[in-house]
Amino acid sequence: MAKKTAANITGSQKTTSKATAEAKASAVVAPDLPRVHPLVVAFVVYHVIAITTYALPKPSDLVIDHKAEPRGSDSLLLLNFNECKQWAIFYGYLYPSGFWQYWDMFAPDPSQTDIWCDAEVTFLDGTKTTFQYPRMKDLSIPEKFIRERHRKFYERVNSEKTSYFWPPFAQSIAFQTATDPNSPPVQVTLIRHFQEVMRHDKPQPVEPPYKTYRYFTYVVDQHKLFADKGWKLGIH
Repeated sequence: MAKKTAANITGSQKTTSKATAEAKASAVVAPDLPRVHPLVVAFVVYHVIAITTYALPKPSDLVIDHKAEPRGSDSLLLLNFNECKQWAIFYGYLYPSGFWQYWDMFAPDPSQTDIWCDAEVTFLDGTKTTFQYPRMKDLSIPEKFIRERHRKFYERVNSEKTSYFWPPFAQSIAFQTATDPNSPPVQVTLIRHFQEVMRHDKPQPVEPPYKTYRYFTYVVDQHKLFADKGWKLGIH
């Protein structure tokens, strides 16, 4: 009887060991995931904070000029505008890298000016032509997707605050209009056309009258123009 009991215990132990071994064999072992370096985590956190800082819109101009007391979220936006956006640790990274954000298109003060430009180009032989900068209303839908950045660029470059862009902008227009090395563009005049956007309850004509302002005249850099065009600079 004792021998039979011992045999049963031994058999039970073998069965248990076999079951345990099968369970271990069938268990799915999770692979070791690579650990993210702490510096990478720190950089991602820094990037998100910097982007958020620049994505927040500025407060009302009245609040910025201290003509009105900040209320509600304006207090936070004013602090962000006056302090956080001025930190070199943020703008020194976002602007050179192109990651800066600007999402205050709809609030608190959306743009109220419809603006576009063209340029008067004078050639060496005295002839003149008008360079038409792309306008969204004149483009097809596929072209709008491609050239929307042109409109956004001019929205920035026309400002008096960014007048340092005017010479290279005019030089690029000279490059685009230059077709004859014997009569290259010698002068480019930038012309701004603008009008105030009317209220939604006051429809505007199809092509409203625009105010026109010739705001910058540029003498073309002939050495750069000929070098960029691949022409040989001669004596004219």
